[in-house]
Amino acid sequence: VYDNGVLVSGSHVKLGDVLSLSNGRSSKVIAISKQRMTGAFAPHTVHGDIVVNGVIASSYTRVVHPKLAHTLLAPIRFLYHLGFPSFTFLEKTSRANLATSLSLPTGPASF
Repeated sequence: VYDNGVLVSGSHVKLGDVLSLSNGRSSKVIAISKQRMTGAFAPHTVHGDIVVNGVIASSYTRVVHPKLAHTLLAPIRFLYHLGFPSFTFLEKTSRANLATSLSLPTGPASF
């Protein structure tokens, strides 16, 4: 997530930090809770960011530095923009799996 304007792992967010929101605003963290869930999902977007409950987050993991990962995935993004069939197929498949794999809370995000 973008914490006080800097990309950090969610585990580094503290009370009082300010997160960047998709509407261009920011929100102060007023509560933190942890949830243990099964499964894993690592979506990749063309830009490298993803919006989760209104909060802008990176679609990259901590395994590879985000700038390096973005550079390494440049050929995939290029092929995607060309409409390479297998990548558009993966996009449609991942959207369907995302809808069935994730159970996200409804309503406004609480920070």
